[in-house]
Amino acid sequence: MLKIFISFLLLFFSLSAFAGKRIIAISYFDNTTDNSKYNALSKGIADMLITDLSKISDLEIVEREKLEQLLKEIKLGNSKYFDQSTAQKLGKGLGAASILTGAFYIMDETLRIDARLINVETGKIIAAEEVTGSKRDFFNLHKQLVSLLTNAFKIKYKAQNSSLINYDNKVELNAVVNYSNALSYSDNGLEENAKEVLENTLKENPDFLFAKTKLDKLKAFIAEREKERNRLIDESIASFLKELDTSSVDFGQNTQQIWTNLMTNYDYNQILNFNEALRKNNVPLQRKMYKGSNATFGEFMLYYDCLSLFILKKNKQLIEPSKLFLSQYPLSNFFNSVKTNLNTALTELEKEKNGKENIKNALEYSETMAYLKYLNSLGYYAYKRFIRKENFKEFKKIYIQKIINTDHSIFKNLSPYDRFDEITEFIDFAEKMEDRDLMVKIKDLAIEICADTDYEDNAYKLEDRLDDFDEEMEKHQLKLQKIRVELESNDIDKVSHAVRWFWLMRDKNEEEFIIKWSNYYLNLKDTRDAEKVYSIRLKAYENIIEALNRKGDFDEMKTVMENYNNDAFLIKNKDREYDKKGREFKGYLRNGLKEYKLFENDVLNHNIKIDLLISRAKTYQDNDQIYDEILCRKELLEKYNFKAAQKELQYYYLFLAYSKVGRFTEMRMIADQFKKEYPDSPYLSTIKSLLTYSPK
Repeated sequence: MLKIFISFLLLFFSLSAFAGKRIIAISYFDNTTDNSKYNALSKGIADMLITDLSKISDLEIVEREKLEQLLKEIKLGNSKYFDQSTAQKLGKGLGAASILTGAFYIMDETLRIDARLINVETGKIIAAEEVTGSKRDFFNLHKQLVSLLTNAFKIKYKAQNSSLINYDNKVELNAVVNYSNALSYSDNGLEENAKEVLENTLKENPDFLFAKTKLDKLKAFIAEREKERNRLIDESIASFLKELDTSSVDFGQNTQQIWTNLMTNYDYNQILNFNEALRKNNVPLQRKMYKGSNATFGEFMLYYDCLSLFILKKNKQLIEPSKLFLSQYPLSNFFNSVKTNLNTALTELEKEKNGKENIKNALEYSETMAYLKYLNSLGYYAYKRFIRKENFKEFKKIYIQKIINTDHSIFKNLSPYDRFDEITEFIDFAEKMEDRDLMVKIKDLAIEICADTDYEDNAYKLEDRLDDFDEEMEKHQLKLQKIRVELESNDIDKVSHAVRWFWLMRDKNEEEFIIKWSNYYLNLKDTRDAEKVYSIRLKAYENIIEALNRKGDFDEMKTVMENYNNDAFLIKNKDREYDKKGREFKGYLRNGLKEYKLFENDVLNHNIKIDLLISRAKTYQDNDQIYDEILCRKELLEKYNFKAAQKELQYYYLFLAYSKVGRFTEMRMIADQFKKEYPDSPYLSTIKSLLTYSPK
């Protein structure tokens, strides 16, 4: 049970001495816990009380920033905020009539907050009480403190409507500690650190509105400071160029300051523009940069040109300035840096050139492999059993066009094992669909591409497989012919015998035949022994249900199951086998619907164009054709809907592609979109890292 207290505030605020002056200061709370990790909570408790109470028009709460400023101006030594004289000193410095101060203590799962209300003028402690509760329910304690103050003033205040807290959502103490640490970072000028802490806190605690509000304000502050910095840099450059005096003793130092500002601002385009403006003003390139230095102004300026072009990924433009630098300044401290960057740029250009020469063959290969991977995936049993002959015709057409009729030299890129295994996997599918013509084509292709490899014998063994197939088909036709004779005889013993052995035809694509003749039996009047009839009727229903399951006709399966459940003869004679079959049929339906849904998504509704574009983009990436990669990935993301994980990966690769070719504006746009759509992505750390040092 939480211990609720009111007396210490009611007593104070009932006094007429404070009735007309409601200026309240709230000091930081002391950490009396023997654990320094909670130190920052000192600010957090005060900050959240100040934030909530500042919304009440009848109260004037001293801003925390004023408290922070005052604390930096005065020296408290080892004094604690909970100390009476310290609190009184702070209250006077802040111009408050009263000050609320306190301390907190944490033990195991319990949090206790002690509070004192002090008359600033007299230093008298008006009241002293405590609030105690679970540290997992921090804001319940906070709510009590807010309520106590507002109740004392007899002010109408609904926390649910006015507070930054949704009290139905639990925010644990660790989140409040993180929030408090962010306050400390911000107070010490480390806004970026504070921003990172708040962002991470909100990932795990999206309902922590204090953190969200503080983060929004912090982002706005950072953006404003960046804007102001950019304005000041622009003004300094404009002023410098307008009043350019190359004879000034401070000329080199002032120029270096501008270069430094632009470097730390990651504004490398501006460096190039600034240097171009200096050249137009005919600055003396041979002038020493600093008094007593051998480095010339021209050396520094050309170095910054080379560095900027390298960072901006302008590899072709980098070559001539770098060669000029290496020729003119062989003793420069920057020599190795320029040489290394030039070699890196030349390597990138060479890779791009080689990739361009190989890209046609690489694209043909990647497209063939994409089709092959897709077609082979159709052979999964869960999918293969649902594919009808009309579907197979489309897949066969693709296989012949994209695999059989392609340039067979492409397959030399595969290892001998993969060459045989990947190409011949589709033969299982062709065999199931009883397409001997396609089986022959696959066999001939395997023999051709596996010639003179360790898998040549495996390829020739496919001829034996064709012989086995022919023999099996011949046997099946003979059996089928025999069964037809039995079924068409009108002899109930022969019909029931055929129905009983239909299960031997389950893998022969005879579903329609099985369903037709099983239904035929069910509609016959079988007057034989009840036990025998019961057994055959069960078998007939089983034949139909299994055939419909293989077809994926689940609506018809439901109808047949209803007939089964209402079959008067079976119900009259039922035993445990009847109930067992009923459960099996339900399992077929339940699992079949799940498998068919996957089949619809992965096969019937699958868009092979997505596979081809993903494969094409990867090929462009591997061959350093980055602009083509960008176009490919943009088309993917703009035109097609596909699995979320794949889409996330494509956004990430597009971000990296923009970074690689120096298109930093688009890179930032993708990053912003990525962070909104995938806030928990494992790729975010890499994205943030690259953004931190990317040029403007």
